[in-house]
Amino acid sequence: MDFLLSIVKPDFSIFTKMDYIHVENFDSIEDILEEKMKLIHETKDYSFINYSDEYQKDYSSNIFVDYSYYNKDLNYSFEYKKSNNKIYSFITI
Repeated sequence: MDFLLSIVKPDFSIFTKMDYIHVENFDSIEDILEEKMKLIHETKDYSFINYSDEYQKDYSSNIFVDYSYYNKDLNYSFEYKKSNNKIYSFITI
């Protein structure tokens, strides 16, 4: 992410959901979140954050760019579990 952000900084960003792309490069879900949140921190104008994702919601107090939540009125959340060095996500309704 550091390399990409050295080339361009987004005007807007949308954080859809924590996911496990390239998970082998990270030790924990928190490490993945920290890396992905770099995009939000480098956003110039405005970010949209998924309220249904607990990690994003909890981390939002550390965001210093203008942002708003989406999915705020929906009654579901994501759950993450690590097993055999793989991290799985589940939607809880």
